Amino acid sequence: MKVQCTHRNGDRIPDKVIALGNTPDSRFPIRFDAKYTVYAICLWQGVLHYLVINDHNRRPDWIPACFFNIVDGHIPDSWSCYYWREESPFGAEAIFGYEEIAKPDGIHYVNLIEREDDAMRVFDRRRQEIDDAAIDLQ
Repeated sequence: MKVQCTHRNGDRIPDKVIALGNTPDSRFPIRFDAKYTVYAICLWQGVLHYLVINDHNRRPDWIPACFFNIVDGHIPDSWSCYYWREESPFGAEAIFGYEEIAKPDGIHYVNLIEREDDAMRVFDRRRQEIDDAAIDLQ
């Protein structure tokens, strides 16, 4: 899945996203008009987020989907999904993505946010697989 950044400032985001702790002055680590591969999708506190590589430190980051337009909606065949009927202990309501990130225990999800070494290694491996599969489709 590929998305393109339509803006990056907090002054153009919905109130729902502001309520997550952002402000109209917030600036997100993405570039206007740049295209990004989506490595997972998360519904977190009622707001859809994409896991992309940010432009600040080249690490995975959950960015609200309202900053992007979808330019290629193909989802990798290998993706899994998990939906928490009750609120999860870490705020996610649903996750779609590679196997480890979509597990009900949420351990990889949390460890990836915390930049734990093991989680980063798993992400890097899955990122390469997703990137390679996208090349194969071209």
